[in-house]
Amino acid sequence: MIGQVSVSGLTFFAGCSAVLDEKTVLLNLQWTGQLDAQVDWAARWAGHLAELRPGDPLWGFAAPGFPADFLAPGSLPDAPPFAVWVAALTVAVQRWARQPVWQGAVVACSANQAELALPYHRDDVFKPALEHALRLLLKWCDTGTPDIHTQQMADALQAWLKTVKGQGWMADTLRFFGAARQRGIPTANRLGMLQLGQGCHTELLDGSFTGRTSGLAGRLASSKQMTSYILGRAALPVPAQHLAVTLQAAEEAAQALGWPVVVKPSNQEAGRGVMPGIRTVHALRQAFAVAAAYSPARVIVEKHIDGQDHRMLVVGGKLRIVTLRTPGGVVGDGARSVQILLDALNADPRRGPDDKDNLLVHIALDAQALDCLAEQSLTPTCVPAPGRFVRLRQTANISTGGTAHDVTDQVHPDNRALAERAARLVGLDVAGVDFLCPDISCSWREVGGAICEVNGQPELSPHLLGTPDRDINGEVLDWLYQNKPSRIPTAAVTGTYGKNEVARLLHHMWRAFGKTAGLCTPEGVWIGDDLVSSDDLTGLDGVRLLLDDPATEAAVMVLTMRGLAAAGNPCDCYDVVALLHAQADPNGQKDVSGWAQSADSIKLMAQALARARHAVVINANDPLCLAMLERAGPGVRHILVASGELHPAVEAHLAASGQAIFVAQVASEPWVVWADGAAQTPLIRLAVIPDATDGLQRTHDTHVLFAMALAGAQGLPWPTVCRAVVGFNAPGQATQAGFAPPSD
Repeated sequence: MIGQVSVSGLTFFAGCSAVLDEKTVLLNLQWTGQLDAQVDWAARWAGHLAELRPGDPLWGFAAPGFPADFLAPGSLPDAPPFAVWVAALTVAVQRWARQPVWQGAVVACSANQAELALPYHRDDVFKPALEHALRLLLKWCDTGTPDIHTQQMADALQAWLKTVKGQGWMADTLRFFGAARQRGIPTANRLGMLQLGQGCHTELLDGSFTGRTSGLAGRLASSKQMTSYILGRAALPVPAQHLAVTLQAAEEAAQALGWPVVVKPSNQEAGRGVMPGIRTVHALRQAFAVAAAYSPARVIVEKHIDGQDHRMLVVGGKLRIVTLRTPGGVVGDGARSVQILLDALNADPRRGPDDKDNLLVHIALDAQALDCLAEQSLTPTCVPAPGRFVRLRQTANISTGGTAHDVTDQVHPDNRALAERAARLVGLDVAGVDFLCPDISCSWREVGGAICEVNGQPELSPHLLGTPDRDINGEVLDWLYQNKPSRIPTAAVTGTYGKNEVARLLHHMWRAFGKTAGLCTPEGVWIGDDLVSSDDLTGLDGVRLLLDDPATEAAVMVLTMRGLAAAGNPCDCYDVVALLHAQADPNGQKDVSGWAQSADSIKLMAQALARARHAVVINANDPLCLAMLERAGPGVRHILVASGELHPAVEAHLAASGQAIFVAQVASEPWVVWADGAAQTPLIRLAVIPDATDGLQRTHDTHVLFAMALAGAQGLPWPTVCRAVVGFNAPGQATQAGFAPPSD
């Protein structure tokens, strides 16, 4: 049995560390004792896990999804089960607390200890989440623990979640976060909104509001009266309605429209304050008071339309999914009373106190339910006939206890066109059209029907409920990124010295290519020609300035040892990474005093190399750099840079169809040469490169080669690269506009 557990070395990184691609916590986990080999611990723990939150709407835990789906690809496959479950459960508890975290990992282990890399969003949520995960697992490991003690631990978790989940993200925003992570789309937190993509490919989401949703369209959708007017004027079917400022006006409106009527506030969604099917003045007065509490002096009275309630989701001008919403109620079986049937319905683990934390909502036998029963000539003790549906709610909203079923395949083309036109007229890119009609498979022109609302920030939970296997959040993201990538070209330059000059030159090449490139160095942050900060923001803060700006089309960043040690990597990955030098600076300057050639600096450089997606550029003249080539991931190109005589490592690399850039004699003159296997392409005479008129081993020349190799790896055309090299001002010459002389 597992005994005492201790956690030490807790270190928080604002960026990515170890094998994770999100904000990371590193910690050491130690425990005493061993698990009984005769017990199927995975099955035992999975059973307890399923009992914790059986109806959770956000993150399913059905085997084999847990714990595998909660572990990053770099997690050790043969790690001790206890360490694996601590990592996965800590992630799960944070997700339950509405935190945008994705996957953890076991990065090192032995028999009774492990090093964990875990994601976090807020440290004040992470720490208690870890504590709850440890306490639960320790209880689950004790086969002699009474069930009541296990339940006490679960209750403590639920109580804590209630205190923190209100400060977390919206459910739809979290689902978008998960869909983005599954698609490899970069994510960031923008004041509680979800930022997707980088630079010029950035998109923002607030629930289902996108950055493309106009403010005017949002205003129109939030006003039921204005929406109805716009749709009616466009010859779309809408219920006749009046805006009532006073109760007397509401009564007069009901008389003019004819009973029954619907009363609702003019500015609410999710069925708040809505009362349909009103047939008496007494019921009208009660409904008016409720609606007026939400929208004083702006209450809508409209003609009641009979029909089934459909939520039609339109994304990017096309109808994507249609869900039939059914009011909360029970179905008779001829044996049980309404009360007993309702108790059984509320026992569904998917139902809970509200729709913010549950797919379905409990239905109380309250005044509204009793009124509904009275309208159907029933009481709570009546036994409905088999198959009879007993309505207990006036509206079909999920938030009021309703349920949903997918009917997308049944939609008549006329009804599809109606929904798409309604969204287009209001101006919404993502719209929830509420459509009442007797039969969605028949044209509204034949059987009637009306649009009662167009929602500008539609909840997607009805569709999740109606079609749980369909990733509708992901489909919205697929539409957002259907014609563009989510990432901009990124290049990271690291090493003990020379980084600033290489980064500046590569930035100059991107600008010569006609792109608005961002640059982050210790000397400042630039976006294009604009110096946005002269502070040393190397690391997370500076890189965020580049990636958050919609003007940025490419990003070049310097990675210092100090920044990597303090905050981790500022990006989850880079297109290309250059490792210039791992040796000490021959001029006595180093990135961090005492770090050159240290084990810590080598580890940090290697971690940066491991995040390259397409290529790494390595100094062939530095044995320490060459030794780190193996840290580049599979499928990543290796490009070697050599100065002076062709290094044996380069010759072997080219013989194996590798790529390299070096200086060689061409027609008795030194040229920069690009080699791809046996094919060699002279690019530019060394004599025309500023400050490169003599000597083949000058430090500046080597850095020019690195910048050219990075540009080539990113697909910049060689003529543009060479022109940029000639036009770049080197150390000791007049400084380039917007740049200070290099200092490293």
